[in-house]
Amino acid sequence: MKKKEETFFQLISQKPWEASQAKLDNKHDGKTLKLSREKIGVRTIMVVSTVIFSFFVVAYADRMLIHDWKNMPEPWLLWINTCILMITSYFFHKTKIASDRSENVKSKKWSLYCWIFIFHFYFRTNVSVVSTSKSRILCSF
Repeated sequence: MKKKEETFFQLISQKPWEASQAKLDNKHDGKTLKLSREKIGVRTIMVVSTVIFSFFVVAYADRMLIHDWKNMPEPWLLWINTCILMITSYFFHKTKIASDRSENVKSKKWSLYCWIFIFHFYFRTNVSVVSTSKSRILCSF
């Protein structure tokens, strides 16, 4: 087994077709990098999310350059939903603390608050989208 872990650049500069490298490869334990699957998964998700967000920013910036651009009005529902999400995350945090301390009654109570706000957020968002789309359909006729 190899004693020394190799860096990424050392790994990609190896020449596996050479006989000396083949002897070293036969002694290798099979791990390429010393990262766990979880860390690799989180890093992959972060990279993909960053790339997609960057595409949205570039598309938005490009769209602003077109002559018929109008600023989007600030929706009131955005602020309500933001507050609901912040309150829900607070309740999730309280639920986790209570469950870590094995306080089942408090954990159930905080969990119930979480579900109330989650349903409120979900139905408030969907009802407003449906009502907006219906009003647009009615206005177009």
